[in-house]
Amino acid sequence: MALESVGSNPSTHPNEASVAWQALHYGEEVISVAASDREIRGLIQEHEAIRAQLRQFTDSLSRLSAKSASISAQHELKEYLLGYRYALNDLRDGVRQHIDFDERVFKMLSIGTLMNSLRKGHEEINLQIDRAVQIANNALEDETNQEELKQRCSEISEAVRAIRALIEAHTAKEDSLLNLVRKDR
Repeated sequence: MALESVGSNPSTHPNEASVAWQALHYGEEVISVAASDREIRGLIQEHEAIRAQLRQFTDSLSRLSAKSASISAQHELKEYLLGYRYALNDLRDGVRQHIDFDERVFKMLSIGTLMNSLRKGHEEINLQIDRAVQIANNALEDETNQEELKQRCSEISEAVRAIRALIEAHTAKEDSLLNLVRKDR
């Protein structure tokens, strides 16, 4: 799908020289572009940073599974899980802040029904992160034995791998759209 310029109206906002006001075709959608290049670049850079952080996090979680197998004391494993719960909460907070920025920029693009698709992706990402946090919370709050804790470690690792795949696919879709908008300017 290519974007095709169908006009521009810079006089609409004469004090905003860095903002391109134009209508673009994206398949059946007409996109009105009102986001600045700086905002679009910022969003793409945030996507790159999030993907890098998730790669590090999933690498760390693979060590969690290995570590859980070698830890013999239940309290040690719970301490280790506590650190991952903090990291998952930080991930959730960071992703929610990013989604706010993301939706603000995409709202300026006036992408019509494409926005519904992006919002559904954001909802699914939030749901999956909440699920991973809940697994960690349950593991730490419940009276779980050593084997159950090891199982929760495995479930957290699987959940974060799924979150990573979901976020990578979602941000790639958004980046494609943003890059098409940038190329048309």
